Amino acid sequence: MRSASRVDVSDVPQTLNLRRSLLWKRTYCDSLAIAHALRTACVPPRGHIPPTHPAHSFATRIGLPTERPDPVTHSVLRRRSASLRTTARAFGLGFAATLLVAVPHLARADDATVLAKVNGKTLTEGDLKLAEAEIGGELANMPDANKRQMLLEFLIENVVFADAAEAAKLASGPTYEARLAYLKRRALRELYFEKNVRDSVSDAEAKKFYDEQVKAMKPQDEVSARHILVDKKELADEITGKLKSGGDFAALAKAHSKDPGSKENGGDLGFFGRGMMVPQFEEAAFKMAKGETSAPIQSQFGWHVIRVDDKRTRAAPPFDGVKDRIVASLVNQKAQTLSGDLRSKATIEIVDPELKKGAEALKKP
Repeated sequence: MRSASRVDVSDVPQTLNLRRSLLWKRTYCDSLAIAHALRTACVPPRGHIPPTHPAHSFATRIGLPTERPDPVTHSVLRRRSASLRTTARAFGLGFAATLLVAVPHLARADDATVLAKVNGKTLTEGDLKLAEAEIGGELANMPDANKRQMLLEFLIENVVFADAAEAAKLASGPTYEARLAYLKRRALRELYFEKNVRDSVSDAEAKKFYDEQVKAMKPQDEVSARHILVDKKELADEITGKLKSGGDFAALAKAHSKDPGSKENGGDLGFFGRGMMVPQFEEAAFKMAKGETSAPIQSQFGWHVIRVDDKRTRAAPPFDGVKDRIVASLVNQKAQTLSGDLRSKATIEIVDPELKKGAEALKKP
């Protein structure tokens, strides 16, 4: 499984130039191979509802926000989503169809339940679900009650505009027929996608995948350590002497360490695994016992006095915490496989020279 190009490191404490420039010489990665699935599984909502989108006028009119209130969370869903969007484009799945993976249907028992009537036409729970599949990605951060109201407004305006179009005799002619044919293909594609891809991945299959990854995962040792970083060995020796005489490590770190990212926390670096620190620091920390303090250790940053606070073997995340993302990843994999199979059996001729050139480029590894 290829590693993700970018990973979520928001749960890792940042420290000095130490973690930023070098001590943290490698991107922090989850220990499970599942991590890649989690990073690429989610199709995120966009950061805002653009003014050109039909949902924007509804949101403005009924007083709902058009900007996402939690940019940090979404910026993370966007990183995870980059490779999936690229794959969807390359394999011709279509972004709207892929949204079926990520947008959960609003839970209601009966699709036939009537919600509203417009010009004698009924709008049902089933209609609401179809609208959600179409624009739900724009509303993903809204509470369910507001989302349902927005979706109903979308359906109402669909009806009133459609009725106006029929009154203007727009329900015939080449333009109408072309759009109708396109929407028919889209509806058929989405129905096939739901039946053969989205609904084909079970919790049992996700659990099997999870168990396989956990079984294949090698135990990863981690160390929780503090350090005091200084420029001169003489000062490091002096600090070591004070610690041997009962000095407080955290207080000495605040007083002397030149690591601005950890000194105010008493030199605390949190837990880290192998490959995350420069070799001299890592080698010393992993050799030390819990509670042990090192002699001064030199790296390109200066002289470190290290204390190991704890050691552990990193555990896999619980299945329930990652199940939905694993299911979404498996759906994505099945979609790619099915798309490749269907395209291989289809007769596809791209006539436009530029588009043909682009399609050939997509086939290259």
